Amino acid sequence: MHTEVAASLRSANVLVELLSTAKSLSNHEELTAAVLEVNSRLMNATTVALASQEVQSNLLSRIRELETELANVAVWEAQAERYALHTLAPERFAYALKPDATNGEPFHLLCANCFTKRQKALLQLRNHNKFGRWYSCHNCRSEIYVDFP
Repeated sequence: MHTEVAASLRSANVLVELLSTAKSLSNHEELTAAVLEVNSRLMNATTVALASQEVQSNLLSRIRELETELANVAVWEAQAERYALHTLAPERFAYALKPDATNGEPFHLLCANCFTKRQKALLQLRNHNKFGRWYSCHNCRSEIYVDFP
């Protein structure tokens, strides 16, 4: 912004100088050349000002994107703190709601695969019998079998 103002002031000063010089010009061609020079400098100053405004606009847009992303990370971190990695069976994991973080919600399990991608996806009990339980994630389609000892 300061650059544009400075460029405009320089152009205005050049215009004033050229116009005062034009009074002493006796040749019409010299006057025309002086006016063309002023126009050229004004166009350059305008181009610089517009380019600077575009850069500022792009930077402000990127700042807004980063602020939104940072807010989303903060929200996720607050949610993630409510869960702990839980072993369902050897080498079979899920994230379980911590007992002290229920906030009125029933106990539930989250898919470990989705959780690492910052997605909250409930594991659903798909089937159970005397041999074990099968959980599935409707988000990533993973399945976990937990056999009974």
